[in-house]
Amino acid sequence: MNGLSRLPFLHYRRPLTSLYLTTSILFFGLGMVGIFIPVYIFRLTGNFLYLPAFYAFVSVCALGSILFGTTLLSRLGFRRAIFLSGIFRVLNLAFLLLSARYGFNLIFIAAFFEGLTVPTFWVTYHAIFTRSGQDGTYGREVAWMGVFVSTVSALAPLLGGLVVSLFGFPMLYGLGMVVILLAVLPILRVRDDLGLRVVGAGEILRETLSPGWRRFRRGFLGIQMEGAVAAMVWPLYLFGVLQSFTGLGALASVFTVAGVIMMVVAGRRVDSAGPRRSFLMGAYFLIPFWILVGFFSNGLVLIALNAYRGILSPFFGIGAESFFYSAARADPFLSVLKREVSIHAAILFSSVLVGILGYLYPANWPILFLPAAAGLLIATAMVKEK
Repeated sequence: MNGLSRLPFLHYRRPLTSLYLTTSILFFGLGMVGIFIPVYIFRLTGNFLYLPAFYAFVSVCALGSILFGTTLLSRLGFRRAIFLSGIFRVLNLAFLLLSARYGFNLIFIAAFFEGLTVPTFWVTYHAIFTRSGQDGTYGREVAWMGVFVSTVSALAPLLGGLVVSLFGFPMLYGLGMVVILLAVLPILRVRDDLGLRVVGAGEILRETLSPGWRRFRRGFLGIQMEGAVAAMVWPLYLFGVLQSFTGLGALASVFTVAGVIMMVVAGRRVDSAGPRRSFLMGAYFLIPFWILVGFFSNGLVLIALNAYRGILSPFFGIGAESFFYSAARADPFLSVLKREVSIHAAILFSSVLVGILGYLYPANWPILFLPAAAGLLIATAMVKEK
């Protein structure tokens, strides 16, 4: 029993453990729908540029709600905030669904509600993680979160693909809504003592633009450049090659399963060798993936390449998260606010960049994937700068 007691998910009432459960259920729901949303928007609008416009508007709404929403967040507390984030996610999916019937401009109302999930879920998520984790073990904590979440949701994209293929998007989004609402239940049993407080927009901006935060600004810019390409361009490319929602879901599941296999190894390496080495290894080995993948259009080759990306991504991702959590211990809440402002400013920039490239070089996949490779190189500044 002593060995089992060290597994974090057995201490159910610990905030971090409840976060594992909530996030696992949530990511199962998001995993069913997430990779299909770009394809849905593209097919709905018939224009690639609506996709970066959608994500840019999400980030504008996120930035506004972060900068001016801490008063409401402090009054809500983290339990009610996370519950509210579930409502916002359901409204996001509902308006995406309604846009097919009442006009595709409703996708921007969906984007508005998606933006509101950033302060209500992600700010509280990272604040819990920063306060509840232990310095020097963040690699293992992040890895456990990744293993627990990814194991539960590994087959969610495949399931989502089957549902879309057999029953259509209304059924998929309906299932997603139910799972998302169920996800908020575990966190409601935890004491609300996170210490959320009011932080003015001016203070958040000053701290985000301060010289001491420069490495994180550059790091998150690079990470989100890769993330924007992975979120917008990659699903469209895969669907264009596979011409199958089930195939797209299966290929996404390959990425998740490969990541699960490597997460514990990556977490231990981060704690033993430090996040810097793991982060750099993941970044440098992922750069060739994005440079070369646009030249391949064979399904089996893409499965192998996606598995390669899934194996390396934990080293990159866990290294980045561990590095941030260790640096954020002095003032967790303000650090999380700076993080989210940096991330969504970076997503806004990346969305505009992807939109410009998509306009100038439509369906030129090698060029459209280049911002991801450049972003990984830029991201190394997070661990290189002093």
